[in-house]
Amino acid sequence: LRAVAAGQVAEVLCAVGAVYYGSRAATGVGRDLRSAIFHHVTGFSAAETARLAGLPVDRIRISAYALSGALAAFAGVVIVGFYGQALATMGNPYLLGSVAAVVVGGASIFGGRGSAYSALLGILVIYSISNGLALLSVSADVRYVVTGAVLLLAVVIDSLSRRSRAAHGRA
Repeated sequence: LRAVAAGQVAEVLCAVGAVYYGSRAATGVGRDLRSAIFHHVTGFSAAETARLAGLPVDRIRISAYALSGALAAFAGVVIVGFYGQALATMGNPYLLGSVAAVVVGGASIFGGRGSAYSALLGILVIYSISNGLALLSVSADVRYVVTGAVLLLAVVIDSLSRRSRAAHGRA
């Protein structure tokens, strides 16, 4: 509750999601959810494979979107409870950091690969850089520029590695 009181709703929800994902990954339900969520919701082309394996693809896809909507609604209720109001732009300060964390973690913005564990690693990297700059009393504007530069570097590296794999026939 202390983190929620500090206005870090996104980090709390990410931590809850990571604990849930980690606790369910070893069970049969966790494997079904993991394959369905990360192969269907994210746009991977394994829907027919999952269907042939006996997974209820449509039901799991709808459940994943319903869970996402429920967690977004919960985050909205927490924000309204803390601030007494909610605006559509309240999450904007977290947008650049979250996208940068996922891309730095190894998920390609061009589609096709990524994992929850690598996204968590990206979160650690981006927020460690941001917190280190804050401890050095660097202004928020400079921290945004540094985060943007790290994001740009990750996208360039991903683009070059994708081009190299395509040139060598490993796309």
